[in-house]
Amino acid sequence: EMKQANIISASSPTETSKLATSYGSSGKLLNAVIPMLHSILVAFESSQFISSFRVTRESYSSKDDPLFDDDDDQDYYINENSLNFLVSIYNPATLQSSLQITAEGSRFAPEFVACTIAAMLEDVAEATTVTYESYFMDPEYRPNPKDFFPNEQLLQFTFFRKSSSSSL
Repeated sequence: EMKQANIISASSPTETSKLATSYGSSGKLLNAVIPMLHSILVAFESSQFISSFRVTRESYSSKDDPLFDDDDDQDYYINENSLNFLVSIYNPATLQSSLQITAEGSRFAPEFVACTIAAMLEDVAEATTVTYESYFMDPEYRPNPKDFFPNEQLLQFTFFRKSSSSSL
């Protein structure tokens, strides 16, 4: 099932909060992001805002690859490197309006899922910068560009953290 790829089951908010505040030499804070991310996506799915979702690290990731591992904790918290992951949301309620507004060149986009995830990353992962790009994906190749019928919105997230002792 698509929505199970690289997502662990959601824990209670209390358990997640304990994990989020326990970063130290064990370096497990990024794993606290996973149940929170899952909870957000399940909430959008259960409200029928999206039909399903998939979360991966890269487009070529297998189902068993972890979203974040111990090396990522060190890269993120000690070396202050950025991290990336992808969220595919299928048949979002705002898909057609997003396509129309994007085609018209407007600066506004009805993007609710990505901004919710970005806010969670700022809070749980203590990210100082969260960016995301949104792409519309059609599952079938069609030679005529006017025959574009996407059913997936691919959100590519990049986030990083600067400690207060780092120079800007």
